[in-house]
Amino acid sequence: MRVEKKKYKNSISGVAAGDYIEGSIFKVKNKYRAEILLGDKSITKQAPTYDLAIEKLLELNKKTNNNDHIFEKTVFFSDLIDRYFEYRKIMHKNIIDENSLKNRIKNMSSIREEFSMLRVSKLNEINISEIHDFIANEKTNDKYHAQGTLDRKFQLLYKAFEFAHENKLIDKATYDIILKTKKLTKYIKSKKEKKEFTYYSPEDMIFIQDMLEEREYSNVSLVAMLQYHQGMRVSEVLGLPFKNIDLLNGIIKVRQVATKHGIKSVPKSDAGNRDLIIAEFLKPVIKNYINNNMDIFEPDKLVFPRKKMLKTISRSNTQKEYFSSEEIGSIFRRVFKDVELPKRKDGTKAKTNSIESHNFRRSFGTNAANNGVPPQVLCSVMGHTDFNMTYQHYYLDNEENTRAAMNEFYEKMFKKIS
Repeated sequence: MRVEKKKYKNSISGVAAGDYIEGSIFKVKNKYRAEILLGDKSITKQAPTYDLAIEKLLELNKKTNNNDHIFEKTVFFSDLIDRYFEYRKIMHKNIIDENSLKNRIKNMSSIREEFSMLRVSKLNEINISEIHDFIANEKTNDKYHAQGTLDRKFQLLYKAFEFAHENKLIDKATYDIILKTKKLTKYIKSKKEKKEFTYYSPEDMIFIQDMLEEREYSNVSLVAMLQYHQGMRVSEVLGLPFKNIDLLNGIIKVRQVATKHGIKSVPKSDAGNRDLIIAEFLKPVIKNYINNNMDIFEPDKLVFPRKKMLKTISRSNTQKEYFSSEEIGSIFRRVFKDVELPKRKDGTKAKTNSIESHNFRRSFGTNAANNGVPPQVLCSVMGHTDFNMTYQHYYLDNEENTRAAMNEFYEKMFKKIS
């Protein structure tokens, strides 16, 4: 249990509100009862006040620590989650920043609350399955979670279970069950309807760039170009420093990203650390941008800082130097609010008129796949950890790719037998 701030009078040396103490304290009529479980039994002591009950609970803990009693320590699910994050905060303070830790705690808060009184030692396939179902069916603002959110929640859940095993809060048999159920999480898919991807053709892209230039967002236009022609994530473009652009050798080094919480040295995944070959037609465009922005040119400085992304600096209501993907998104929504993408020369049209930055990157992947770039190469260029992700997004059920590949195969075979 945790010492409750509202009830505790701070009368015990070495004990502060919020401290964790093994056991429980209950109010029974006008008295408080301190209790520790001994396997299926319990030992209790009564006290007239909450603070004295804490003293009794400490005495019971001291006895059990001195082996005066043999008992199975009871740890509830809520205690496990709290301990796990306390451990992360202390042991990983140089690895994980405070905002990221807060987000992880927030991700687990609803699960912690729902299963707070579940005894960790009593974990089994049934109650773990109930946790799985809760995560899969949970909604925020009446919407199911996206797959990425589900995966993060399951990852944190099993990290906490691993922590319980390492700290001997569960026995080997229970941990074996946990490892078995962990394998099932990969089959749990989000119930959220997938947002349909909108492909932008080269014609669409020219129109989009012209609109941004017309509205005086030329630097936002260049960000979109780097996504469309290099396959970069918008966070990778916005986090790009000058030193990572090597025009002499024609390489862009992706090593950091800009998020709403700041610049991070690690991209979305380890595979995100990659070197990209700069498209030849982009080299003069990038060089021209650098020449026109020598006022901000320093090796470690961002290529696209906040003051270069807004029309006027006065529009910025923050002192931060970086720009985020969310802010890019707001610019697209503002510029293209009542704009309709025109029909292409072949009579086709984009599925929607909404302009979203991630669709530039997806369009790059589609163009690369349609023009014969092998899946394993595209996987590396896109910075995907999982080859299957690349294959499913850009190759699977792609009739054009399948037909072209088979025609090429038949043509080669015909030449061999003729």
